[in-house]
Amino acid sequence: MAIDEIFFRDTPILMGVCPHSFAWVLGQKGPDRSGATWTAALTGWESVQRVLSDGGTGLAKGVAALQQRQKASGRPPCSAGLDVFHLKREGSRALRRVWAQAEVVWQAADEADRRWRRKRRKTGDNRGAAVRSYRAWEQAEAAYAAADRQEQGWHRIVAALEWFRPDGCLNERQWAEGEIVAASRDLTHAAWDKVKRTLDDPRTLSFLDEVAGRLATAVPDAELRTAVVERWRLRHGRGERTALRAVQEAVQTEVCRKMSGEWRAAYDGERAVLGRAVRASSAVECVNSVLRMQQARQRNVSQGMLDLKRLWWNTRRFGSGKRKRKSPYELLGVVGVSDFWSVLNANPEALARQLGVVDNAENLSSS
Repeated sequence: MAIDEIFFRDTPILMGVCPHSFAWVLGQKGPDRSGATWTAALTGWESVQRVLSDGGTGLAKGVAALQQRQKASGRPPCSAGLDVFHLKREGSRALRRVWAQAEVVWQAADEADRRWRRKRRKTGDNRGAAVRSYRAWEQAEAAYAAADRQEQGWHRIVAALEWFRPDGCLNERQWAEGEIVAASRDLTHAAWDKVKRTLDDPRTLSFLDEVAGRLATAVPDAELRTAVVERWRLRHGRGERTALRAVQEAVQTEVCRKMSGEWRAAYDGERAVLGRAVRASSAVECVNSVLRMQQARQRNVSQGMLDLKRLWWNTRRFGSGKRKRKSPYELLGVVGVSDFWSVLNANPEALARQLGVVDNAENLSSS
């Protein structure tokens, strides 16, 4: 589950979305975003296996309380990951500040150069102005060189947050941490402080641990696992689908076939892991846009309106993409609730019996 907050004036809305089905599973209005509020909001979600969020302290306390409840009930605690989406956005902001500062120094050097030329034209004596112009351009070149180093360092960090390394191998925590430590030395501007704190948090790279553990369970043979992962990268990874890549995929398929007669089952297991791997809470940001339409029209939203919007979202069928002709509820395995008006007009007790939650029929009827 990806969790986040969106604000109506000063009132936070606690949001939770399942990234695989895009089901909007949590939409609670305030009263605040403290750890106690998030703890109460996440009560009842003890079956969740992984939670993605930004670095908010209230969110972290709520997830920690959820993990404690899971341990107390004998369940394995869910893994907690920091959202790569917010980290990249914060990094982009810091980089813009770095370049903006370098631009100020460059403009100052340009102005010093104009003063030098103006003085030389008027008096013919340009000694003092020339020295000042020369030093200003030295500072400008140094500022631009520093900004360029920081940009290259940030790009190196972004590459370390991907699923695959630049050489095509599956990313792993040890390599990613080494790249981040080395690249962080170039991030000297104060604007990077928040980014560095997030990068130092072990939760930032937990998505690599999660995938590595699931892949090891799905395909125990390390060599075969490497081979089928490479085939998946060539087939589904980023980049243009060229003729060369198609040939490489065909060759890799033959490599997998010669390694094991069970390569197809291994590939299917690996595909199920990588196909459901999540490292960013962009799903909850997408659903937040549904509420932003309400923000544009009104300054407030009631809990009843939130519930109504959530029901509408979860019962509508997607018109395109891999979820086409399926609603979020259907993708979660809930059948018979994919028509918004039918659900609104249904008898709550009959609907509860249909969904197999007869014990909650009375609560549904009262709500």
